[in-house]
Amino acid sequence: MELAEYGKVSALLFLHSACSIQATLERRLLGFIKSAFLNSVVNMYDGKAAGIKKASMLK
Repeated sequence: MELAEYGKVSALLFLHSACSIQATLERRLLGFIKSAFLNSVVNMYDGKAAGIKKASMLK
């Protein structure tokens, strides 16, 4: 293998590795965003349910 071909292969392997790392980070970030969103929705629902319980106890 000539030096120029080795350089091209090395660059392609580096790009593949960088893309793989980027994809992993994107999946983790998306998972974090989904988790934070679902937690906020659940907390909002729990807060409303707690408000309804308090209101019914005051009657």
